[in-house]
Amino acid sequence: MTTTDELVTFVPRKGGLIHLVHWSRRDDGWVPQTMIGIYRGCDPHSWIVESGGSLVSVARDEWSPFMP
Repeated sequence: MTTTDELVTFVPRKGGLIHLVHWSRRDDGWVPQTMIGIYRGCDPHSWIVESGGSLVSVARDEWSPFMP
């Protein structure tokens, strides 16, 4: 028997809320920075989020979606 892992992909809904987290290493440990905004789109390298009335583009390899 052969088993395979399924690919799990997060696909946000345009116009819906998205929660993103970025972890930074500090001398005293890891510190999270979170962002909540309206998902406007993405490309292979960036999340595009409306936050505080402005469009913000953040790196997908640094910011991860999370469920609060």
